[in-house]
Amino acid sequence: LLSVVMYWGIVRNQKLRTTSTQGVLVGYGLVIPLSLWIPFQVINWLDIRNVGYRLGFGCLPLTMTLCCLEAMHGCDVPPSATESLFGYILHTGFILRPKYDDKGRLVKSTRESFSATNRMHFIGVGIFALLFHLAEPFDFSPFPSSRPSNEIFVTFELGQMNNTFTQALMLNMTLFFSMYGISALGSVLTGFQFHDTITSNPMFVSSSPSDFWGRRWNNLIHSGLKQGVYKPVRWNTGNKHLAAFAAFFASGIIHEYMWALWFFNTDAEMADPDCTTCHHVIHGKQLLFFGWNGILIVLEYLLGERLAFLKAIFPRLVTSHLVVLLSLPVGHLFAGDMTLSGYFKHFQVCLPLIKATPIAIA
Repeated sequence: LLSVVMYWGIVRNQKLRTTSTQGVLVGYGLVIPLSLWIPFQVINWLDIRNVGYRLGFGCLPLTMTLCCLEAMHGCDVPPSATESLFGYILHTGFILRPKYDDKGRLVKSTRESFSATNRMHFIGVGIFALLFHLAEPFDFSPFPSSRPSNEIFVTFELGQMNNTFTQALMLNMTLFFSMYGISALGSVLTGFQFHDTITSNPMFVSSSPSDFWGRRWNNLIHSGLKQGVYKPVRWNTGNKHLAAFAAFFASGIIHEYMWALWFFNTDAEMADPDCTTCHHVIHGKQLLFFGWNGILIVLEYLLGERLAFLKAIFPRLVTSHLVVLLSLPVGHLFAGDMTLSGYFKHFQVCLPLIKATPIAIA
């Protein structure tokens, strides 16, 4: 429904790289507020407590919001996305972006592509199940640490950073297998292929902070930020450093919203004095986390050429670990609440797990 409003209220009258008054009124006055408000009402009404399910409810409103920013600022999109209402609904009304060929036409799903998507989904489920088995006995913090998982300060303690790395690896796998599953579902419902490579082994093969955030970690949000924030800011200012920092600042705001959605207490939870799913968070940590990484990207732009020789000295795996290490001192700001809230445990409903059970002896 919101895609229909965007198509007729913004896209049909929008020119490339321009912002119209009507588009701003429709976007900021109707589409974006409704996109961000509706998930809270649905989760509260249905009393959804599983954080994994809440993740699903939160992804579409965020991608819809970014698509709305993209439309308001006249970013270029493939022709098939704007030539018809159906094309635009497919482009904006699903969590993943559809695939287009060189001529901007939608790519149809085939038996081979569908099989490949399902294969990657089940491979991801298997890897995550293995990691789950290994980390669950330690509450997903297998390394000894004297620091609280959700503290708000920068920490360089080795145990804390190793735990953050473990949790980030597991979070990456949840994105990996869930988005391949959503892609397969989308292909069944529409008959077209979707961009489902949301992560591309960011923990082990990243060559720089921009490679990690721009090409390997959560490309779903990255592509939306690039179209809806980075490009408009760069067009209007001509400053790529400011545009990059603006994109990370916007990412911080987006993740603050996601934290509010994931961890807010429903009316039923508030009325339960023994609530086991309630988790209270300190807001502002995501702005700090993504602000830190935005500064790293700006520093890479300024100093990258001087440090390029390091890539030739160290193996790819070592380079990637050094890249990840730059974010680990603040990584707990992102991963701590997810771990303590039971995020990983909530995913076990879809995992093939082997559990020991006591045997009753008569």
